[in-house]
Amino acid sequence: MTQEIITLVQRTYEIVNKVNRNPKEEISQIIQKLQKGERLSLIEAGIAFANDTEELDQILFWQARKVKEEIYGKRIVLFAPLYLSNICINNCSYCSFRRENKELSRVRLPLEEAVDEAKAIREMGHTRILLVMGEEPEDKTLSYLEEIIPAIYSEVDIRRINVNIAPLTLKGYERLKKLKIGTYQLFQESYNPEVYREVHLEGPKTNFLWRLTAVERAIEAGIDDIGIGALFGLGDPLFELLGVIAHADYLKKKFGIGPHTVSVPRLKPALNSVFSNDYKISDHKFKKIVALLRIMLPYTGIILSTREPQHLRDELVELGVSQMSAASQTGPGEYRGKKGEEERQQFLLSDHRSLAEIVEVLIDKGFLPSFCTACYRKRRTGKTFMGLADRGQIKDFCTPNALFSFAEYLYEIRDKHPELYKKGNGYLLQVVKDLPNFESIGRAIEYILKGEKDVFI
Repeated sequence: MTQEIITLVQRTYEIVNKVNRNPKEEISQIIQKLQKGERLSLIEAGIAFANDTEELDQILFWQARKVKEEIYGKRIVLFAPLYLSNICINNCSYCSFRRENKELSRVRLPLEEAVDEAKAIREMGHTRILLVMGEEPEDKTLSYLEEIIPAIYSEVDIRRINVNIAPLTLKGYERLKKLKIGTYQLFQESYNPEVYREVHLEGPKTNFLWRLTAVERAIEAGIDDIGIGALFGLGDPLFELLGVIAHADYLKKKFGIGPHTVSVPRLKPALNSVFSNDYKISDHKFKKIVALLRIMLPYTGIILSTREPQHLRDELVELGVSQMSAASQTGPGEYRGKKGEEERQQFLLSDHRSLAEIVEVLIDKGFLPSFCTACYRKRRTGKTFMGLADRGQIKDFCTPNALFSFAEYLYEIRDKHPELYKKGNGYLLQVVKDLPNFESIGRAIEYILKGEKDVFI
């Protein structure tokens, strides 16, 4: 396993070094391949990212929109992170959770408070959450989650719990799988070993290969729904972009499943950070990262966080983003407690809109807000999901289930947001009438708008 991963990293170095920054002939060939819907090579993807020409970028963005529409349709999945703890044994220069940050108010939520946070998220309308916490010893982390996750499932109408925690052993992942999680999410942060070494100063996270091979252990333990990503801004974005794509291709070739999600966090200010950012990524380059990921990994869900400002988030849903957090808080206890307490947060937020505001914007832009969790409960994960996504058939499930989950959201907010309820109803009718099986879907929506809950196929 280790040698295969080392080869992957070495190949990324080689490709980055081969990328010609001004190759007129190659750019013409890339444009032709994009117009035909053909997949680019890693070198071609690198050239497309490195070179900004009006014709290339227009074709790139056009093809990204086309791929997104063909695979997932108009639906945008919404979720919220739930930060359980900001206690961490690592010392990462870019993160406010780092061990040596003495200004951070350290918190690990007790069971009752964690459940209350989940209830607050559910009251907004979310049905899926992402649990996040700093790194502590494996048994301590898992024993904590073995208490928290069953309690949330039992006491809160949350239908899917995803988890973003530090790498585990194979036995650790076997314990995690028993908790019936959705996606296991782990970001490599940087695929460049030199950059990785520079920013991870102390703690278990200094082990580059242990982190890089973690999702393989998760898959071997039976967790077939995994999410990867890089923290764009730590190093050369070209290297990180190609690293993510190469990692996804490697996993798909080895296990028959690529990552269910790829996240694209961009480095943001953090309390008492000691990292000096030399790789500021323009909004235009960031759009190209999203577009290229959509084209190169058409089957994967691309996740965008509230790190980004609202105008950019609204634009990126057009270019391939298929999942986004909404009304997020990035410190433990902030949904029920005081909002935006910098002394608890992992990073500063840029999009402060409520869930209802984001839902309305998506409707106005012609997108379908989705709170769906059907694939996980129908076991359409792993190779089953990959097969449907690769053939462009997953939207046959995504669109109806998105409509059902959105109708349930509308029913729940009908008194709190009557104007949004009215607008959402009109949008539902508009979408349903264009579906081939509109009569049966329409009847199901009627039942949901009268109070029927948790309908899915």
